[in-house]
Amino acid sequence: MRVASLFSGAGGLDLGLEQAGHTIILQCESDPGSQQVLKYWFPGTLLAPDVCALETLPLGTDLVAAGFPCIDVSRAGLRRGVEGECTGLVRHVFRLLHRAKLDGRAVPWVLLENVEALVDRVQGGPPAIQSITDALEQLGYNSWAHRVVCTAGFGISNRRRRLFLVASLHGDARDVLLSQGLQPCLGACCEHDADGKPLPTSKPCYECYQAPSLDTTDGMDKCSLAFDLGNARCPPGVDVCPTFTTSNSRICLALEKQVGIMRTTDAERLQGFPEGWTEPCWPILGPSMNMHRKPTREADSDARERARHALLGNAVSVPVAHWLGERLMDPYHKKYFGYSETTRSNNLGLWPSCAFFVRRMGRFAVQGVSDCPVKLPFEPLGTFISELISEAGDVAKKGELVWAKDVSRSNTYWPAEALDPFNLPAGVILSPAQMNPLNQRERSLYLPSTAAEAGEDAVKRAQNHRKIFVVFFGDKAFQWIFKDALIPFEPHREAKTAELEALLASRTLTCSGHFKKAMQEVNVVRNMLQGAKNLGEASTDEDAGTKTLTHPSLLSQAAQAAAAAAKMDRCNACEVCLSSQVNRRCYVVRAHSAAAAGHTGAQLAVLGRGCVGARVSCFVVDYDRFQVRHTVIYEDGDREVIALWAPNQLVRIHNTPKDWPAEAEKIRRDQEARALANSQQIAAKAQHKAKMEEEAMEASKTPYERDRDARMANNSAALQRIMAGTEDSLTPATPHPPPRESKRSGSEAAVSDGAVGTPTHAGGCAGKARSAGAGATAVRGEGAEGKEEVKVTGAAGVAADVEDAMQLQPGIVLIE
Repeated sequence: MRVASLFSGAGGLDLGLEQAGHTIILQCESDPGSQQVLKYWFPGTLLAPDVCALETLPLGTDLVAAGFPCIDVSRAGLRRGVEGECTGLVRHVFRLLHRAKLDGRAVPWVLLENVEALVDRVQGGPPAIQSITDALEQLGYNSWAHRVVCTAGFGISNRRRRLFLVASLHGDARDVLLSQGLQPCLGACCEHDADGKPLPTSKPCYECYQAPSLDTTDGMDKCSLAFDLGNARCPPGVDVCPTFTTSNSRICLALEKQVGIMRTTDAERLQGFPEGWTEPCWPILGPSMNMHRKPTREADSDARERARHALLGNAVSVPVAHWLGERLMDPYHKKYFGYSETTRSNNLGLWPSCAFFVRRMGRFAVQGVSDCPVKLPFEPLGTFISELISEAGDVAKKGELVWAKDVSRSNTYWPAEALDPFNLPAGVILSPAQMNPLNQRERSLYLPSTAAEAGEDAVKRAQNHRKIFVVFFGDKAFQWIFKDALIPFEPHREAKTAELEALLASRTLTCSGHFKKAMQEVNVVRNMLQGAKNLGEASTDEDAGTKTLTHPSLLSQAAQAAAAAAKMDRCNACEVCLSSQVNRRCYVVRAHSAAAAGHTGAQLAVLGRGCVGARVSCFVVDYDRFQVRHTVIYEDGDREVIALWAPNQLVRIHNTPKDWPAEAEKIRRDQEARALANSQQIAAKAQHKAKMEEEAMEASKTPYERDRDARMANNSAALQRIMAGTEDSLTPATPHPPPRESKRSGSEAAVSDGAVGTPTHAGGCAGKARSAGAGATAVRGEGAEGKEEVKVTGAAGVAADVEDAMQLQPGIVLIE
């Protein structure tokens, strides 16, 4: 269907309908942030900024979809009903439908969405749903139906209940909304064994899912809790997220092993959007900002997140919209055959959550209807979300603890961590600002990405005496210090600590605050490393043969490192940074953040071309710095360009980094051999094609054309021999034919034999032709019946004799 979307918001309803196969021909939204999202994700679609100013619907509109404002009917809102300033804008939907009806092109289908409080009485008056259904009946719609649908029924841990109303001019609206999933699930969603018991591997739907009990310690450890910090009246969700609103931008999650704030990207996934869908909403860009000046910096990250959560709070869940779109694609595929709890009433009184109307039959209430029309396996919140935003500060990242001389503190030994660029811990990346102190020669010797430029011998000589990156605890200052100038931390811990305390006591150093903070950070790292060594919980992956530390302190460190990497400056070199899409996150920043969190594919991605040769169930063969993507080749020869840092890329490395250069060289040789073979194959195909075309052209020639080509080739060869000096005179290629006889008729005298002699070159031909006279008549052939008179006059006679000579002796070349 061709859909006109009113009150489009972030485009959740439009995205679901488009995924189902419908075409969005109009969007109407007044919020500037939402407009930026719609322009970014629906380019080329007509976008109207004000529904009040919209005069008519586009031609050929088959469906009007509108998720009109809910402020005046929401239980947490103003409770003014459809007469309110915001919710009352739904009257423009009916105005546009009425205008289309007057124009003779009535819209056959209508889809409306709002909160389930639409059926509540407003200040003692009738519910808002009654005014809406009355308006639809007055417009001539022969049927309508509405029911409440919960997003959790589609397998997503999002407790979002919304009322959907479908009206139709000619069809049966009940077939769209009420022909599927009316009755609650009674265990049919699970797989059962022969005894009728559910299998342990089967996943129940949301209605059959039993959350762990909060009354026991074991149940508390297994469940996950979600708290809406912006709404004290909202109860916490157990293994499910509370309803998103425009004000709950800080939902606190208590998962099995971590506590923190829900990320905006996870909120987008809970609503069914792709990650980053709402990023274009902030900052608000003025007219022509991208063309004339740089946009405002995203300094207020809290404002950005609040704006994104506000859009998600108003959005329609994409899975629900997709289900409705599938039902509307074929509205007559499934029929509604009635329900035992259906009661007829022209005035429904206390309006039910599910009801329908059919003209000449009346209004019916349907009781006991399930809010999960689709019974999909339910995924608890603890498994759906794996990462949270931690409020802890950034601390050191698992580097080697050392004592290093700090030039800013009078060359005093200070606690620090040493990071070897040739052996960095997983998830640690050196930023361009951290590499700036090195000159070009030092970079070629001390950085692995440019070491190949200096040569293998030079790098080996510098291994024993080279600078490494050192970060000082306390203030996070960094320096590049020679490796042999560092002192191990543990053997000298007491002595160096006493020296620093003595310097601080004598006021030689005046940084006691930094010293206390530095020692606190050192103790955190020491306890973490010691706990990981002695008490750490290590799980072994038998397939990969690697160990993954799951100690809570290590998980916390990874989360802190990811949060710190996410605050990096934009690279200003990738596709996003060089385009006008300034609202999207930089590819390099996203890759670094995922690498710091421990994502294996992201750790390969930040290496750029340095990981070419890595075997990750396929070979990495190339790197695109512009899009931060790698080209991989599989064992069957297929190639693919992917973002290794993407969350959905589960990467497993099969060879060590020391094997990568050899594999890269092998890949390079294979690519060169393949390119050479391809070029040879292309040349052979071109040669074969030219030969076939030549043969086809030769076969299409007439005998005259072939004889002409042979004569031309013979003449050309003779000319080349003359030009080369290999022949002094021209020799006819064929024997001389016998001279022809010429007779005069009547009183004219016969032409002498000298006039018709055999010419040997062009001059002879011309001379003998002139001797024949200007008005002679030559007679060819024998007998009276075969005679042919040819009149030769002047220069024409010369040309005729020359042509005649050429016909007699085809091997002669004429040179004037």
